[in-house]
Amino acid sequence: MATKIFTAIIGDVKPDEYKKVVALSTAVRTAMVKPDAILIYTVPNPTLASLLAQEALINASEAKVLAGDHSYIATRDGQSVTLYGLLKQEANYVNVTAPGDEGKLKLSGFPVSKEPAPKEIPGQVIIKRAVDGPNPNSIKFFIESLKQSGLVYKIQTSKTPDIESSWVTVTTVKSMRKLIVPGLTLNVLNYYRIGATNSHGDGKWSKAFPFTAQN
Repeated sequence: MATKIFTAIIGDVKPDEYKKVVALSTAVRTAMVKPDAILIYTVPNPTLASLLAQEALINASEAKVLAGDHSYIATRDGQSVTLYGLLKQEANYVNVTAPGDEGKLKLSGFPVSKEPAPKEIPGQVIIKRAVDGPNPNSIKFFIESLKQSGLVYKIQTSKTPDIESSWVTVTTVKSMRKLIVPGLTLNVLNYYRIGATNSHGDGKWSKAFPFTAQN
């Protein structure tokens, strides 16, 4: 029988359930500044300040909605998805810092599960969209979050995506918020794909994504 260990989890909260997401974030922030928790979680990642800042954005957008400006609903829900992603990263940090220790995990403010921590290779990356990057001649990708922890992302490019040997790795990053490829040639069509890997293996590549840099 597999050994049971305890794991900090998000629970049944969904990314766009902004009230639940904010409530969980607040619980985590409040718990992790208590003296016993500070001794364990010395360098929260993401920072508690970043959680608070994202909560403030959600609350500000919700205030606009309540005032009658329903155009902020999509903004609020998008901000909730971002905060959910931060909480997933925070849960990963908690599980790495206090692996399997029920008492320590409970000090984090996250719900605690008695199920084994997932030991799975990553799922397939799904690219939601891509835009011109923050610097000239660059591209930035936005992808759906994966449930596995300890992920590293590889980005490959090709001009002939149907030929497997044509794919070349252009960058490797540890954060889904840093999926940026610099040094592109303007007005030239390239195809990109992203794959995730962790200590258990490599996930499937995303579908080929066409993009032409414009800036």
